[in-house]
Amino acid sequence: MPQHALSRRRFLQAGAAAFSLALVPRAFAQSTKNPVVMRALVMSDVHFEGGRHDPEPERFKRAIQFVYDYSGRQAYKGFDALVVAGDMSNVGSEEQLALFKETMDAALRPGTQPLLCMGNHEFYGGDTARWTRIMGVNPNARYEVNGVQFIALSLADGSCLNGSYRYALGWLEKELKAARDADPLKPIFVFQHLPITGTVTGGRAPDNWGVDDLYDLFQGYPQIVDFSGHTHFPITDPRSIWQGSFTALQTSSMSYICHEDKYFYSYESDGLNYGECYLLEVREDNSSLLTPMNVAQNQFYDFSYELAAPGPDAPRPYSDARYFETEEADWDWRRNKPIVEVVETFDDGARLRFPQATFRSAPFGYMAQISEHSEVPSKYYDPQYFHAQYYERPIPSDAYVNIDGLEPGKTYRALIKPINCYQRVSSKSAECFFEVPAARPIGAQGNPDVLELSILEGRFTDQAAPAAPAPIPCQYFGSPRTVVDEELDACVLELDGRKSVAVSHGKPINARRLYRGTFVARFKAFEKTEETDPFCALLGNTNPKSAELYVNTQEKTVLFRFSVNDGEYQSIGAPISFGRWTDVAAVYNEQCAILYVNGEEVARTEAPGALTRFPHHVVSAYTVGADVEPGGHKRRSFKGRVAFAKVYSWPLSAVQIAELATK
Repeated sequence: MPQHALSRRRFLQAGAAAFSLALVPRAFAQSTKNPVVMRALVMSDVHFEGGRHDPEPERFKRAIQFVYDYSGRQAYKGFDALVVAGDMSNVGSEEQLALFKETMDAALRPGTQPLLCMGNHEFYGGDTARWTRIMGVNPNARYEVNGVQFIALSLADGSCLNGSYRYALGWLEKELKAARDADPLKPIFVFQHLPITGTVTGGRAPDNWGVDDLYDLFQGYPQIVDFSGHTHFPITDPRSIWQGSFTALQTSSMSYICHEDKYFYSYESDGLNYGECYLLEVREDNSSLLTPMNVAQNQFYDFSYELAAPGPDAPRPYSDARYFETEEADWDWRRNKPIVEVVETFDDGARLRFPQATFRSAPFGYMAQISEHSEVPSKYYDPQYFHAQYYERPIPSDAYVNIDGLEPGKTYRALIKPINCYQRVSSKSAECFFEVPAARPIGAQGNPDVLELSILEGRFTDQAAPAAPAPIPCQYFGSPRTVVDEELDACVLELDGRKSVAVSHGKPINARRLYRGTFVARFKAFEKTEETDPFCALLGNTNPKSAELYVNTQEKTVLFRFSVNDGEYQSIGAPISFGRWTDVAAVYNEQCAILYVNGEEVARTEAPGALTRFPHHVVSAYTVGADVEPGGHKRRSFKGRVAFAKVYSWPLSAVQIAELATK
């Protein structure tokens, strides 16, 4: 029986533990009858930011060392090539590229050849000439490694649009012919930063980050195995590999996960502890084995992709047929009865918990269908969608979903249906009923339910009661420190304006969408002249288009920035005095945004709707002192001191704001 057929059957028997339609036993890769003849590490999106103590350099070195350690234990001990499919830097600056090159050169041993191409981030603060000078290689090049052909293809610029590679198609076609002529029986490995439209996840509709430049040319080369980056999609998604007339794989990221498609958007907030890539091994019969690596845990994932040697009858188990042949997800009703538990209710919804469904093709997510519960349901709501957190290892045994956007004082019915990674919604469902409590009285200020940051036992700590059973210390980046402020006679957080930031841990209540709310901070801003960008993030959020408080050091103002109904950012602001303690509060009540300074209203703008936020993030961390992108990249650093920061999920009144400013 062919290996791919055996693997498919084993996969269908393995259920949720399997993630590939061709699960390959580890021993098969080490067969002495078909030995490895070339080994490479393939990655992308390393995103060096320029700091030697940032997480990316260490993670990058650790991945390389892991392959050396692994290779030393195998019959074939070679580690022949390092492939980086772009975005080795965050903005392409001299500092970032030089650090990447220095780190790479120090980590690689003689006999390991670096194969590199440019990504879009190399153009954000740099250009082709700078990259070529520092890296010492051509951005477009063909390489031969132990008789195996590799072709590097770089972007024309950082636009990421169709046409980004058309400038080089003539050159690429010539090199592909030369690679095929060198040995028509061997695979040809091509790597570029952007995925090819219609192939791997991230390069397909409805959320296509790919380009169509290469698809037609590649039709004539079935031996092509194409690697791309850019999307940061998790490597554990089976759609990371695709086979049509050629083969394509997306390489995930060595910096942070970002998963977006029609219904889902999420990213792993702990960028310090994330990284994925492939180990590529070509064997004597010209077949290949691709094994994904979990760099954070220094181990391989529990599956591999087997690629047959090129040929007219080569099996292609990773085709689009998977979208039609996949089985729907379900619960094991004998061992894993889907009891849906209501963990918490809040003023516009509820948090539910239930056991993960059994996903034979791969875990992906859930759809919740909500209706008002009565003898004849009077209202149905748009479905809400949630990730199964399949990119975590181990996959959580329970799933949590946060139903929101409901009306207070009513009872609701929720039907939960699993969805597999090929977007097939199950016909089976789990059911529960819950009541949304009556609306909170306007005068009931209460304690912050989303965020309450202040110094506790010497560290900035989140003490919002509903969020966790105990206060949670913030994670520090850079050099935030605790100092005693003589004026307040209290311990406060001091930030030096050099990428120092405190990041709260995301917690269950933060996973639900804020349609409205109140954002409060007590701070003292200091002069900052060493950066050209005058905007400094006082209180922000790791989600895109979140509501946030900023300070403009040039105009000496405090700003409330927010987006409504997925629109562009709006802002209102007011002057402040630097070097003095200031209380700022921003309220959004679904009709307007109001800014208060030291307890008094100073600005207001009409903005009917709801705060924009990509719904149902798994994690929603708040940041104090800098704007933190996924993966820990920091910008717009704040220089000054912060006594506290609070976020409420409801709008406070003017009287309540004034009371807060006097405490």
